[in-house]
Amino acid sequence: MPLLLLLLRLAAALVPQDGAPPPAAKEEPAPLPALVNRAIARGVDYLRREQLGDGSWPGYGNHGGGVSALVAYTLVKSGMRRNDETLLRALAYCDRAGYETTYAASAHLMLLAALHDPGRLEAARRDLEFLLRIQSTMGGEGVAGLWNYPGGHVDMSNSQYALLGLRAAHQLGLEIPEAVVEEAARNLWRFQDESGGFRYTWSDQPTAGITAASLSGLEILEEIGGQRASVQAVLRKHSKDRQAAEQWLEQHYMVRGNARGLRAWTPIWHYAYLYALERYGGLSGKATIGGHDWYQEGARWLVDEQRANGVWDPGDGHPLSDTCWALLFLRRATVTHDEELDLLYRKLDASKASEQKLEQPEAHVPYVREWMLAGPWQGSAGNGLLAQPPLDPTRTVPREKNRVAKREWERVVLNEKGATNLEDLTQRGGDQLLWALATYISCDAAPGDPPFGAVLWFALDDGWSIWLDGKQLAFDQRVSAPLREDVRVPVQLGPGEHLLLALVEDEAGGSMFSCRLTDAFGKRVPASIRISPQPAPRQ
Repeated sequence: MPLLLLLLRLAAALVPQDGAPPPAAKEEPAPLPALVNRAIARGVDYLRREQLGDGSWPGYGNHGGGVSALVAYTLVKSGMRRNDETLLRALAYCDRAGYETTYAASAHLMLLAALHDPGRLEAARRDLEFLLRIQSTMGGEGVAGLWNYPGGHVDMSNSQYALLGLRAAHQLGLEIPEAVVEEAARNLWRFQDESGGFRYTWSDQPTAGITAASLSGLEILEEIGGQRASVQAVLRKHSKDRQAAEQWLEQHYMVRGNARGLRAWTPIWHYAYLYALERYGGLSGKATIGGHDWYQEGARWLVDEQRANGVWDPGDGHPLSDTCWALLFLRRATVTHDEELDLLYRKLDASKASEQKLEQPEAHVPYVREWMLAGPWQGSAGNGLLAQPPLDPTRTVPREKNRVAKREWERVVLNEKGATNLEDLTQRGGDQLLWALATYISCDAAPGDPPFGAVLWFALDDGWSIWLDGKQLAFDQRVSAPLREDVRVPVQLGPGEHLLLALVEDEAGGSMFSCRLTDAFGKRVPASIRISPQPAPRQ
């Protein structure tokens, strides 16, 4: 079907005519390139609105000039015209700003390479000299050849950006000393652990973000190392280590979070991970990672997560950089522009603006306070109990003072509002702990009535496995996440009594838990739905 005809049909289908019923869920969705282009346009508009009067954007710490350089670089890569007033004011600011950190100097170099303006070559030379000067000769952890902020520990995040900066300088025709490239290629491996993944620092677990960043760094070293024999010799020596890192990333690939360790994931620096994934995929030419079309999957996830005002903001305090990394992942998809495409974009904007994602229950919905509690069971680092718990969730029957897997069920009352620290509640603490909480949900309905659609809302720290009547509804192993009531588990409650079992795994810190039950719209459930830690007495 010709693209123009497809777009016209989709535009007609996305928004109903007056008096017409909403389109059926089975309607063919808009093509991904159109969704991507519209998301980019919204994101650019958000960045435009956030620009300050002096042409800059709010910075973080000592990286102020670098944040503005990153935003300006993103605008250039997103297709903003060079004579756009927003970009002109941004470049005027960037020309006079200082770049005193690895991140800042590297972001400025990337901007200058994207502009490829001979009049700014001297500024690029100053940034390069700064990066060469602060390359570690020893470092806080005894690692030469890599980068820190400067100051503090050497780490693979600073080193990734430094290598991106060196690549930008190389693209501008500036000379990168062979010794600099060789030292980086020789010492980068010190941050690889025995599983093949790469770590932020020596004491951390490997993450997908740092592993993807390190693999993209290797692609850069190969590119700027050229035919230099010393660099190529180092890279050949570590070819098996490189394969191990590629296999680690393939095994831990996901787009919804940043994999950490062997079994968990974290929302921390999620968008930075997606950008590192894009850099690795783009520089290596890999269309798939672990059999996944990383661009298709990542782009669809990002399009869905963007807010109507154009921002990507997961609540981590970095909406500007998160939006930049999202846009740099997406780039601009290839669709011929015409008037009909403008019509489709207007329909997409209307659809995005009308989205009402259910993000939290209404404030007056009560917390489920009374539970049967057992535990904790002690796991170990890298060998948690959530995937293979000591109790059988399909056969568990909680009764006060009864024992399960050498632990006793006890009746507890949790906080009236917010999450409860189970360790404080029971005076039993530690790390790598597994807890079991159970309660009964009763639904008064006549036999044959349709099930009641409800939603369970949990605030959890860290992993969870949720069961209803012996069937697993949800399982995940998220770590180092802000404590939010963001775990949604839809349930269908038929007539009778249902046993809810929550297994909660705490990696470190407090063992936090809360639960609320709402209808499908986040409102209080009717009086016909009752919750009790004890089953109803048999008639």
